[in-house]
Amino acid sequence: MAKPELQHNRRQRRSVLSQHRGSIIRNLFVVFLTVGAAALSAGGDATNHESYFSREYQKTVNRKALEQTVEESLRKAEKALPELRTFVNNTVAGNYLFADCLTKRLEIFERLCQYVKKEKNRKEQPEGLLYASHGAWDIINTLEYFDQEKKRFPVNTMEKPKIFHAKEFGIKGDNRTDCTAPFQKAFDAIRKLDGKPAVLKIPRGKYRFDTLNPKGLKVRTLMPHQRNANNIYRQPHLLLLNLSNVTVDCEPGTEFLFTHSTAVDGIAVYGGDNITFKNIKLDFVNNPFTQCTIKSVDKKNNRLVLSVEK
Repeated sequence: MAKPELQHNRRQRRSVLSQHRGSIIRNLFVVFLTVGAAALSAGGDATNHESYFSREYQKTVNRKALEQTVEESLRKAEKALPELRTFVNNTVAGNYLFADCLTKRLEIFERLCQYVKKEKNRKEQPEGLLYASHGAWDIINTLEYFDQEKKRFPVNTMEKPKIFHAKEFGIKGDNRTDCTAPFQKAFDAIRKLDGKPAVLKIPRGKYRFDTLNPKGLKVRTLMPHQRNANNIYRQPHLLLLNLSNVTVDCEPGTEFLFTHSTAVDGIAVYGGDNITFKNIKLDFVNNPFTQCTIKSVDKKNNRLVLSVEK
């Protein structure tokens, strides 16, 4: 039976987990690296080293409770890993959003499990169990993280993303055609999927955006102190409104070129979730700022001769 303080810590961790879902993986990285570094510093000499844990703590800690915690976390991990591997593989096969992130996090999780096993069995140094117990908490937290991801991307009902192609909507990357309306037409079609995964395939090219969002919806993309006297907000060329689980998959070398460089935004995302752009370069037709060198000064005519850096 764990001590009350250990039980309290566990409830506290779960409370933090429920309030801040995104902190799980950040905690995993921090603790994994911290504990790993401490273990490396302790592993060089089993008889003469400075421990990460104070001697007073090592004397008072309930080792039996920690052993139970470590064993429980490893049992849960061993039971969950086959299903987790299947889940992650299915997200990769389905070209799902963040599949690469899930793959990397699963890899880190497997390394964490190996680390905890190693520290648990490091009999020559008594603090090995203490290192293992730190990792054990992160095993539990990461399992909960993957449980939440499986709810977001249920593999049993996972649909392969619907593929859309630029040519279906008259999108042309010829650096001449105004692509604002065709792109909005594509996003409107994707929105009708109600959040089901979609991929918009964009061939390599230069896609020009001359007009603003055709629906005329102005999105508040400025902080209050940045608005002008008329309280007019910046208006985007492309508005991704209430879209979820969308990948704009561009071939390498693709460029989006916006003609309005100071008064509007190129792309605005509003009310969206899980939107990914791949292999894309964003630029302006006329850059609002540039680097240049003053070559000469004509004081008589109030002129400067500049050399613009490209």
